[in-house]
Amino acid sequence: MQLHRTILSEEVISLKFLDIITILLKYCGPKSNEKGETQAVIVDLLSTLGYFCVNNSRNQNLIFTEQLSVVKSIVKLPKEMSIHYYPTLATLIWKNPDAKAILSHEFDVEVMQNTLKEILKD
Repeated sequence: MQLHRTILSEEVISLKFLDIITILLKYCGPKSNEKGETQAVIVDLLSTLGYFCVNNSRNQNLIFTEQLSVVKSIVKLPKEMSIHYYPTLATLIWKNPDAKAILSHEFDVEVMQNTLKEILKD
């Protein structure tokens, strides 16, 4: 029973964390063209989300089953911010074909992967 409570509380905390990320992205997203603090907040949110999901299929699956609104908020960001959100999206689908399939409905994953490959070559 204790193990069940521990797992449940971890998932609840993760969902609340993702709720906060979603709310902040929805608030900051429309203002993302403004240079300064708004862009800094978005970059920090994307970095934090990337660290939350890197090599963690449980957290990746949580986003794509329970919190798809996070992904929808990211893909609505302007193209100029792609240098920041492409790596985050890559961590969301890393070694997770189900997540990649879901993201493909919202976003052109192949363009993202090709762009990242080009950046890494330089």
